Amino acid sequence: MSVVIPAYNASEFLPQTLDSVLAQTYKSMEVIVVDDGSTDDTQGCVSTFLSDSRVRYHWKENGGDGSARNEGIRISTAPYVAFVDADDLWYPDKLEKQMPLFDQKIKPGIVFSDRDLINEKGEPILGCQWPLFRGNRLYERLLIQNFVPTSAAVVAREVFKEVGMFDENIRYVCDRDFWLRASLKFPFDFVPKALEAHRKWGNQMTSNKLAFAEAALQLITRFVREHQDLIDASLESKIWSAAYARRGICLGESGRYRGALEDLLYAIRQRPTNRQAVKSLIKLVLGRL
Repeated sequence: MSVVIPAYNASEFLPQTLDSVLAQTYKSMEVIVVDDGSTDDTQGCVSTFLSDSRVRYHWKENGGDGSARNEGIRISTAPYVAFVDADDLWYPDKLEKQMPLFDQKIKPGIVFSDRDLINEKGEPILGCQWPLFRGNRLYERLLIQNFVPTSAAVVAREVFKEVGMFDENIRYVCDRDFWLRASLKFPFDFVPKALEAHRKWGNQMTSNKLAFAEAALQLITRFVREHQDLIDASLESKIWSAAYARRGICLGESGRYRGALEDLLYAIRQRPTNRQAVKSLIKLVLGRL
């Protein structure tokens, strides 16, 4: 097992992340911290862990999360690769619960799990209870919602050989792009419990949420165009309804009323039963009265 930790100016939380990885009950692993051109003491934080022979430190020029993950994949050696963001935490039995699923007769390419949310202090916010899906053709679900947390995923190396690595030209949603490409070729499986904690930042800006929604819509548009033969009219309506509702909500939060109204109305036209879009539209209109 190769564990890749992309780290950029991660000195505040990286020691906690490394502690959680090294505390795994599944012991056979190498842990690679890919320093993505940090300007803080990320290297110094890692140096205190190098007495553990499983830990490696690798520095590279800054290129973003996708670039750092790809570098980790390239220099890793194990047949399976797991990722964890430098401020997330793994629970001790994460890998022990996931790895047996790769021994099934129909071997999955990717195994993931649910996750919990924590704040900057490590205090629980809520249990996420993401929708969990297994099997083939998961692109049908992934086009509606990205339900595979990167820090909860373990990927068989043959997946990278077959579909490539993370697209470094895609901002914000390169993980979702990778899951979509992988889902065309490989089945997925999951452990139906939270095996990691994702740190949610209170200062995550509305503008960033909108950028994510814009990037997701661009990704979905490209995927649907390239794979139109796989997507029937009913599924396509659900896809557009979800994507435009998400962007409409973000536009509303950023004060762009006209754009929000247009997106939410379009989402409802595509799928009148989209309750999130309907509730968001009502909230938007009432807020203007």
